[in-house]
Amino acid sequence: MSDEALPFQAKQSTYSVDHIIPEILPHEKMYSIQIGDKLYRLSGASLSSDGPSYFTKFFSESDQQSKVLFIDRSPQVFHKIYMHLQGYSIKIEGSHEFMHLYADANYFELSKLRGILLKDAIHAIIGGKSFDIPKELITTDGNYPNYFTVAYNATLRNPFTVNELKGLIRPPPMAPYIINRSPNAFADILESLYGGKIQIRDENHRDSLLAECRYYRFFALEQQLINHKISMNPFTREEEITINLKNMKKAGLSHNIIGNNDFTPIKYARPYIDKKHRNLIMELACSEMSLLINRKTQFLSLSLVGDSAKKLNTILSVVTSDLMYEEQIDANGKRMPKLTMLINISQSYTMINGIEMSKDWYKIFFENDNGADPPSSESIAITPVESYSASVRSLTGDVVEAKILKSQWIVNVDGTGKIYMNAVALDGVLDQASYNKKRGFL
Repeated sequence: MSDEALPFQAKQSTYSVDHIIPEILPHEKMYSIQIGDKLYRLSGASLSSDGPSYFTKFFSESDQQSKVLFIDRSPQVFHKIYMHLQGYSIKIEGSHEFMHLYADANYFELSKLRGILLKDAIHAIIGGKSFDIPKELITTDGNYPNYFTVAYNATLRNPFTVNELKGLIRPPPMAPYIINRSPNAFADILESLYGGKIQIRDENHRDSLLAECRYYRFFALEQQLINHKISMNPFTREEEITINLKNMKKAGLSHNIIGNNDFTPIKYARPYIDKKHRNLIMELACSEMSLLINRKTQFLSLSLVGDSAKKLNTILSVVTSDLMYEEQIDANGKRMPKLTMLINISQSYTMINGIEMSKDWYKIFFENDNGADPPSSESIAITPVESYSASVRSLTGDVVEAKILKSQWIVNVDGTGKIYMNAVALDGVLDQASYNKKRGFL
């Protein structure tokens, strides 16, 4: 069969040997080695194939050539070394065998075998379950360096290169690398690294996988698994990416400046994953966000406090330094981050107190200088509900505050660094009773 007819290209094994054997010992001569209770007979060619070593040094002495070398080590572990010296590839069965074999490769000074083992898959016990992790899966851009390439490799240091251990009769015990994390979550992660598609059961499952990706520092895989949506806007004829603020990275932001006074939308690309930037639709879902409606100035703004304010300020600092960000002292004496954003909600789909609102719903709160009456609470709700009307009538003060629980925004910036946000969708409440209605039961 020709190469073109093959459905795939066979992958070469990482196990390789140098077929040119140096003549450290006479190739045709046989040597005896007693490992524990088992006697092995090996040719000079086999022993020289991974030399110089503990064995070749022993049998190179003229008075030792006919003796039986006795070593008080495990014959089960040595059997794999025996096969390696005879030129066979070896298969490692689990984390314990790998560490035992690696310890004896160091002890017997088998540099080729040690090199082969270091190139082999990473063997780790995660949550009580043994995993063999091919190194090529975790050395890709964005997933490297990672937890394993740093912490795991530190456990494989040759103990006989440490000065205080050079006089040891035998190597110290080398235990498998154990990680007390979820084995099921890691199995999903490994499946995804292999190119498989994980069935995300719910957002809790997704959050669990993302937490594991961050722990192991698989940042490219994290970006692959975050919840997002890519779509074509039929009005702008441009692609958009919708992504939650909590999953955004500063490295993903981009913006094109046309002129000092021309606002353009910020674009976003998931680091390591997306090859191009798309118009950003930023989603916020938190209880730390308020829509402020000033009755007198007829001015709208968005106020964020706490972690949401800090995160958004960090993200937007990439494109501007002109942000209304401050840290206030709360009632408990703790610093509370606060961020105020200029906004436009005239094109937003809006739900207030569970009611779908008309486009100009917020104008009911404006004081009209020309004497005309503002729109009634019934007229601005597409489906008027008495509870909503009662909430509006009960609000007093110069500034009306609507708690925004979920929202989506287009972030715009001009050449001077000024920023304002266009609301795409808003879901909020005006009063405690309406918020309680949204709580639901456990």
